[in-house]
Amino acid sequence: MAAHDFVWAADAFRQLIVELHHAVGPFDYETLVARFELGICLMHTRQWHEAAGLFRELASIFERRGLNRLSLESSGNLAASLANVGDYTSAVRIFEHLIPELERAFGKDDESVFVARHNLITDLEALGKKSQAQRQVNKLISDLERTRSPMDYLIVQARQTRERIKRS
Repeated sequence: MAAHDFVWAADAFRQLIVELHHAVGPFDYETLVARFELGICLMHTRQWHEAAGLFRELASIFERRGLNRLSLESSGNLAASLANVGDYTSAVRIFEHLIPELERAFGKDDESVFVARHNLITDLEALGKKSQAQRQVNKLISDLERTRSPMDYLIVQARQTRERIKRS
């Protein structure tokens, strides 16, 4: 989807959220999922601050409601949004807490775990923690090579990250 499609989708989700809020309430599952999807659109349109605020709230609501996957995904999206506004320290703190939770919930070889680990590595790199990032990217590549096809997008991204860290 092009960026303008996400702008259109965000507007549509905002309208849907208003309608759902009136019809079924602000904390109905459908309303909350529509807000989650709005957050995705905000990320795709680089509205990081608004996305971060939304995902911070949703992670807490989903956790209280026992909606584990949505809570964990909201936390990961919060961390990614914070990193995109330069708050790498907060993003690292969230990812360091989130990764073990993802592993417990979905297993160490789940794609969401690999994505969160890669995001943590890039945030460590941004903070100048090169040796820590290098150790973690080598471990990530090893784990990916064990479980994924050689041209899998995550392996390609991780290898590119490793080379970038080496050069810096």
